Amino acid sequence: VAFNEEEYNTTELKVVLVPQTNQLDTEGSTLDGRLNGLISQILNNDLLFGAKFGETRLLSAADNEGLMNSVLLIGLGATENLTDYQFEKLGGKAHNFASRQKFNSIGLKLSSAIGSIDADRAAALFASGALLCSYRFDKYQTKKTEKEKFISQQLYLSTVNNDHAWSLFDEYRNVASGVFSARD
Repeated sequence: VAFNEEEYNTTELKVVLVPQTNQLDTEGSTLDGRLNGLISQILNNDLLFGAKFGETRLLSAADNEGLMNSVLLIGLGATENLTDYQFEKLGGKAHNFASRQKFNSIGLKLSSAIGSIDADRAAALFASGALLCSYRFDKYQTKKTEKEKFISQQLYLSTVNNDHAWSLFDEYRNVASGVFSARD
């Protein structure tokens, strides 16, 4: 896990959090522009994506420069009711999705508060959920191939204040370390 905008720009899978109002944040709008309005087209069709909490939709398309981009839309539902636990749950959902689809790196960029949770805290909680979800106890599962054991390795986040987000995440990282030790 790293809070770094330069690393975020190199990720294989970019995550866009979409509230029930379907209003994209700054980064979501930027990605939508690079993908020639594909995200907006999906959001305008409730049959394709309703932005309910935890709903996902993978988009893969070439951008304006001809480079392939993969974007994971994750629904937030009604943002005024979001809790810390729900942001952690979304991080775990993104990590599971990326691992199943064999994406090595995931990126999330938050530039403004979501509901009552500021961008730095939301990013730290998202990272915490992804980290907790990354735990695997496969010590005795020797018959699984490396492909079956694949797990996404990198999560890059970018927020308004990356240093502050990292300091918030550091506490969650210590908790996750304790959880992993207890599980082993």
